[in-house]
Amino acid sequence: MRSFWIAALLALLGLPALATAQGNGPSPGHSNAFGAPLEFWMAAYWRWALGASPSDHLGHVKFLPIPEGSPVSGSGTFADPVVVVGSIDVVIHVGEAFALPIESWLGETYDPSTGTPDDQPLDESIFTGSNVLVALDRRALLDSRRHDLDDAYFGPHYFHPPILYDTPTDYGSIGVVFVQGLGLVHPPLSRQTHMLVVRSEIRIPDLDIGVIYRNTWTIHVVN
Repeated sequence: MRSFWIAALLALLGLPALATAQGNGPSPGHSNAFGAPLEFWMAAYWRWALGASPSDHLGHVKFLPIPEGSPVSGSGTFADPVVVVGSIDVVIHVGEAFALPIESWLGETYDPSTGTPDDQPLDESIFTGSNVLVALDRRALLDSRRHDLDDAYFGPHYFHPPILYDTPTDYGSIGVVFVQGLGLVHPPLSRQTHMLVVRSEIRIPDLDIGVIYRNTWTIHVVN
């Protein structure tokens, strides 16, 4: 079995987004956001999320946590995706930008005794062809029905060395060798409470996997 994350944090980078609370949208994925490309920020995000870095920010870019969602329907197959719903309250400071993965595939490495080869990257179309809706304060930042997702795609980014787990999983994986997916870096928000809604999916026919995420962030911006 393989490990995958489809985070519903999609305030996505890239696309001709509508205005945010300060009039600026997410940075395009293939451009530089705060001096670095999207892949750099997503790699830094996952180093933190996987415990390889202690800090939940880099410079003035904050890494927003992913809600711990609960399955509400579906079996998790390609034809019958499991629907996972989650919400979380977060606090960021005035002047802080934020970074979030939207959908991510974590390629794992395995205990050599299992004889299982490392996971391989998925075709980019798994991500760029998925259904995504990201809205901030009821304004659509990204809608796959109208926007191209190519600019929000990153990776695969390989970790050197791999990020090892504290303990192996029950199916023999011992760490993460790469990450790929969709992501975003968003400029600072105004000092108030904002609502970020992400609807995303990852469906992999060859592995008969299907997950749909319905996540909400309540973002409190304070001094």
